[in-house]
Amino acid sequence: MRQDAYDYYEQVFLPSLPRWMPRALAFQCFRKAATRLVFAESVDAIHAAAIRESCVPIGENFAVQQRLNRLLDMSDAMSGGATFTDISVLGAWPKPPFVAVSFHFGTGLAALAELRRNGTPCAFISRKFDASEFQARPMLARAVEARLSGIARATAHPIVFRGGNYENMKALLDSGVSVCGLIDTPARTGQRAIATRLFDRTVYLPTGLLRLASEAKVPLVIFSATPNLADGSRIVRIDAPMPADHMQQLADSAMRHLEERIRALPAAWSFWPQLAELQSPR
Repeated sequence: MRQDAYDYYEQVFLPSLPRWMPRALAFQCFRKAATRLVFAESVDAIHAAAIRESCVPIGENFAVQQRLNRLLDMSDAMSGGATFTDISVLGAWPKPPFVAVSFHFGTGLAALAELRRNGTPCAFISRKFDASEFQARPMLARAVEARLSGIARATAHPIVFRGGNYENMKALLDSGVSVCGLIDTPARTGQRAIATRLFDRTVYLPTGLLRLASEAKVPLVIFSATPNLADGSRIVRIDAPMPADHMQQLADSAMRHLEERIRALPAAWSFWPQLAELQSPR
């Protein structure tokens, strides 16, 4: 009961504050909460991995910044878009359809909400979660479900779950619907991967999204959303669309974009613990 209550506090109650109070006040509550030990289990692991990898300087405020980034991102999921709507956009979305790739960095729902406001229908690709994974902590399952629901609202399209949906994704592109996914995910055993560089290390990225763009003959667009942790505003960066003919160039460009963003705000990348796995060929 005690664990459930705390999980509800950090996974549901805190991220929902902007729905109940003025956003400026909610953001101040977020900043205050970020100085406490919310999300301790995951943030401690991310902090330890960032220090262990030694890719960029890790400041003393890393954990606080990670918690605040997490609260902003989860709050976006609760509202189905950017909770704090002061968003600057660098670049522009091309005419659909296209394949969009991003990362486990920052507050990506803010970018997806901008994509929807641009009038571009988009289907987000995700791993399918089973509530039984969180049988001992049901509030964590509720948080995952809320996030997936928020993504679907942000994109105005149902989530596309991985596994046997490749032809369906090609059909979506053929119908004019863009497809979006995160590329900084370690390849699964037996999954095709491409070698590229991140922080002067060889990493291996799954090629599914890159192949999808190439085979559907649509451009690939790399994007990210970086939060300003002083006021809750966001910067959405959209790279120029790239033809999908050269898979290596696409992979290299994606990692350059990610490395630039991580160097600017290391605490906004939540996949520090996965960096070692990204370096392992499958």
